[in-house]
Amino acid sequence: MPLKKSIQAFLVAALLVNYCLWVPVLIDQYLSSRFIWMSLVNLFGCLWILPRVKKLDFQLLDGLLLAFYGLNLLSLAWAENFGEAIFSIQRYHLLFLCYYILRHALADLKSHQKLVANLLWICTVVAIGITGMQFVQTYLGEGLGGKAVYKIIGNSGHKNLAASFLFLLLGFNLYFISLDRKIKAWHYWLLGLQLILIILLRSRAVYIAIAASSAYGLGKYFLVNAQSRKLLYRQVLPFAALVAVIGGLFIANSEAGKDYLPYFNPATYQKSASGSERLFVWYKTFELIGERPLQGYGSGNWKLFFPSNNIAGGFRLQEQDLIFTRVHNDYLEIGAEVGIFGLLLFVGIFGLAFWALRHAGQTAAEDSKLSIYILSAIILGYCVVSFFDFPKERIEHQVMLALTLALAAIHGKDFFQKGRFHRVWKGQSKMIVIGLLLASLAINLPIGYYRYQGDVHSKKVIIAMAVKDNKMLRESSVAGNSIWYNLNSMVIPFKWYEGLSYYFEENFQEARKHLAEAYRLNPYNFNVLNNYASTLVQVGAYEESIPIYQAALQINPKFDEGLFNMAVAYYHLGRLQESLDCIERTQTNPEKKELFLNQVRSAMSQRTN
Repeated sequence: MPLKKSIQAFLVAALLVNYCLWVPVLIDQYLSSRFIWMSLVNLFGCLWILPRVKKLDFQLLDGLLLAFYGLNLLSLAWAENFGEAIFSIQRYHLLFLCYYILRHALADLKSHQKLVANLLWICTVVAIGITGMQFVQTYLGEGLGGKAVYKIIGNSGHKNLAASFLFLLLGFNLYFISLDRKIKAWHYWLLGLQLILIILLRSRAVYIAIAASSAYGLGKYFLVNAQSRKLLYRQVLPFAALVAVIGGLFIANSEAGKDYLPYFNPATYQKSASGSERLFVWYKTFELIGERPLQGYGSGNWKLFFPSNNIAGGFRLQEQDLIFTRVHNDYLEIGAEVGIFGLLLFVGIFGLAFWALRHAGQTAAEDSKLSIYILSAIILGYCVVSFFDFPKERIEHQVMLALTLALAAIHGKDFFQKGRFHRVWKGQSKMIVIGLLLASLAINLPIGYYRYQGDVHSKKVIIAMAVKDNKMLRESSVAGNSIWYNLNSMVIPFKWYEGLSYYFEENFQEARKHLAEAYRLNPYNFNVLNNYASTLVQVGAYEESIPIYQAALQINPKFDEGLFNMAVAYYHLGRLQESLDCIERTQTNPEKKELFLNQVRSAMSQRTN
């Protein structure tokens, strides 16, 4: 296959097919499948693109990305859970490799400009189609008020991610329009639909990202360029006004629209449920960073340690068994996982790309400045979204980030090639580099396979729990469990489900063995601790169960089920006053509380007599 065709195939696979990939048999229908796909796409790039590029070079931005990946790789040494750590680490590897291949493949940007632009427009149509259809279905069903909008997830698994992906597409569409210097009628329609869908998705992070990126990118260009101000007045502002009018009519004339008003007022965010909840998670994450500021807890392991300092004050976490698996702030999550140095490297990647574009903008011809400013605005917008959401987790967002950084490196090549860190590899040295890149991809084979299988069986486990199929529960939890994937997407060990299958059959000795392993894998989930301790009670190990119950209650002081169960353990030990104290602390089940109180008081009365 000729080099040009190989590059075209890589672009189609990475930009379009990757986003369209959706596997319904998985509990997370996008993550592990796209991880496998992009591993194969990058393998293709290493075998069919990089060897035929005349020369490979290495520059400072590459070095920062590699250093960030390397530090995450080093964190395997202290990460509690290997499977979650290596999966997170290799997603950063995919980011670097995709960026590196794109940077070399698109070095002659004009040769591939039309193809990339068209692919992104097609991807835009697909994203609008999927998200728009979900909007229509939701509107005709529950309406768009309240929490119904959370059912609109696009093809990214979450409404905020659907909005941020549309935002990135919007930025790139404007970027390629600015390169081509031509805008057509259908461009307006698609850009308008993107904006409308973004507004309807109610993602404050993306609202702020649009405001910040517009103020910097478009605002800067329009202010310094007299000719562009005509474009601003004649096309951009009328188009923005039209979108604003349509949005205003929707807000003014529908009950659902009125729910959108608070989302445009930043002052309401802190008072909202999601805002206060997010601030709570950020505060707890700051505590984790304070405990391990240099090394962190290991890549991908934040979600395991998050409850360790207790979840008191988190209403849904304490009383509705909600489990947070993301900080909703990539910077804090990285700081908690790989420490301050990892955070500095992550921020440095964006800062260096932004600085290189600033330098390129100063030296570029007048007709090239707008595209550079728009690309800078995309970087700024991505940074804003990362502050409130979790784009680093999603493969399609990582591909878009890789494209952004690759284009920044291409525009800023004069800046980077003058740097002292610039190196060029040819001949044998080039093949050694490619060999190392291929070797670093090899570990993605077992990661992808076992995570895919684990995801499939995670879904079966949830179904088995719902229908109370004990055989299916045990078989699925055994089949899904491996060193590569032993915690499901809610950070619950497969061993917990396997232990429950024996518990339900009253085979408590076997349940004890598996629940002890679940406790080892996740000692910070109060339900895991409670079930393990309750199994100890069933086999008569009352004294051993007490510290486990206490640990569960330290994590969640409002866990009444744990208090009742600990009261039973104290009762069997004859420690009646401590049993009574536990019961009196409960608040949510007055009938059960009264029953337990009567039983314990009766026992105390008999002892006195």
